[in-house]
Amino acid sequence: MSLLINGMGVSPGISIGAAHIVHHGMREVARQKLPANKVEEEVDRFSAALRAAKKYLKKIKDSIADAPSDVRILIDSHILMLEDAMLGQEPIAAIRKHQCNAEWAIQQQKERLVDSFKNIEDDYLRSRSSDVEHVVGLILRFLDDKNYAGDNVRQNLKGHIIVADDLTPADTVVFQNQKIGGFVTELGGPTSHTAILARSLRIPAVVAARNIRQLVCNEEEIILDGNSGAVVAGADEQLTRAYKRKQKLKVERRQRLALLRDKRAVTEDGVEIRLLANIDLTEDLRFLKRSGAAGVGLYRTEFFYLNREHGIGEHEQVQIYRKVLRVMDGMPVTIRTLDLGAEKEFDPAYERPMALNSAL
Repeated sequence: MSLLINGMGVSPGISIGAAHIVHHGMREVARQKLPANKVEEEVDRFSAALRAAKKYLKKIKDSIADAPSDVRILIDSHILMLEDAMLGQEPIAAIRKHQCNAEWAIQQQKERLVDSFKNIEDDYLRSRSSDVEHVVGLILRFLDDKNYAGDNVRQNLKGHIIVADDLTPADTVVFQNQKIGGFVTELGGPTSHTAILARSLRIPAVVAARNIRQLVCNEEEIILDGNSGAVVAGADEQLTRAYKRKQKLKVERRQRLALLRDKRAVTEDGVEIRLLANIDLTEDLRFLKRSGAAGVGLYRTEFFYLNREHGIGEHEQVQIYRKVLRVMDGMPVTIRTLDLGAEKEFDPAYERPMALNSAL
């Protein structure tokens, strides 16, 4: 008998494959009282886990040099969180003050940070609490195993559908490199980083499928519909054929669209439409050229500031703009010089106080 589990489709596409269930939820952490002579040793253990987590994320980022910029930016955001004093220095202060184990110190700090997100009215910003949980979870994995190298990295998961409570951006990239067919999670929403990554990497995905890990078996064939948010287990032959037919039609449609890439976009009454693409980094230009876009609709240059410790000088900006204009070779380029505030704050130690405008 078929079992239908409804979630939220966040990345379009249909995948049919064996379920691979991942269990790496946040474990319970107990407080341990350390003898005074062991405190600095515990500080060193926490610092080592922090460095290992950062090295792990940088290695993942290096492995996706050809990925869209927003994929790399999400990994960057987690690296920056690891470098922030709220996760780097506050737990160390707690270890010394309370003579406690590193796991308890970072867990307590995580709970304080997550609680602060709950009071934010904006849905997008409130959902960013999951990033704190993801980063802390990674630190805990390295505290548990200093040689941690990523879940399931040695398994052959090609074509499998990952079933998990949630996935970090790093998890998503690691699984994508193994050519998975898609993923479904119990948590998450359309603005979660996992959903954003799935769309960028074109991985069919469903989130908010409650209790799915209890409803499907490992290696059981399931159908994932990232368009409707449906996940089907135990599908009969007729239903499976219907979904395979949908898969085939989607591939054929993509192939037909590819044939139109270099043709003029003109309405039936003769009005020409220019299709432009947005970019964040100069690396995006190669994807823009492949897509057949007629120019840059919006070059979001605030990422000059968000991706580095210090600001960018006028000379360097000029050089970057010249590169973009040279590559576009006469095509239109619209540059947005700055959009900071709200979820994109930047403070490069300016002498003047920074105004928290929602948009500039």
